[in-house]
Amino acid sequence: MANVKKILKWTSITLVLSAAATFGVVSYINSWEAKHEQASSKPKEEKVAKEEAKPVSQSKDFQMAPNNSSQTKTATETEIESRLHEMTHQKVIADERWGYIQMTPENIEAAIKLVQDSKDNLQHYDYYIQVLNKWKSGDFSNCVDVHNQIWEWQGGQLGKATRLATAQEEQDYINKKTAK
Repeated sequence: MANVKKILKWTSITLVLSAAATFGVVSYINSWEAKHEQASSKPKEEKVAKEEAKPVSQSKDFQMAPNNSSQTKTATETEIESRLHEMTHQKVIADERWGYIQMTPENIEAAIKLVQDSKDNLQHYDYYIQVLNKWKSGDFSNCVDVHNQIWEWQGGQLGKATRLATAQEEQDYINKKTAK
């Protein structure tokens, strides 16, 4: 009788451990598939968005409000991140670059105003203002770091910036984007 109890005990333990291991493996596989499915679908969605993207100078929703306007426009953290990330694209080299906002003094000023107006909603307010003030003064040496920091915050998997673009590479990129 004692042997039967031992066999039942070890059989039960084995079944429980097997079930737990199976559950763990299935959960891991599902998580891995979901992550890779999301990564493989993201470029397709972003490529469509890229084709539809226009420089900010052509987009009414990012223009600075007239000085006499009493309306304050605010943005979310994700919207600010996306705008700054897209502004870096003309300044950096990366395998993939989705979205584009031209890095002009007007767009930098508009971004500064939008960040200031959205201050209460922004976790990384100080970072954005520091970055934008460098850009406003003509210093774009931080664009690779800014691109990759925001890329990381957004869960980036494709398109990490590797270096600053040369003047010619930047001009070619601008020409390509504004020709559409």
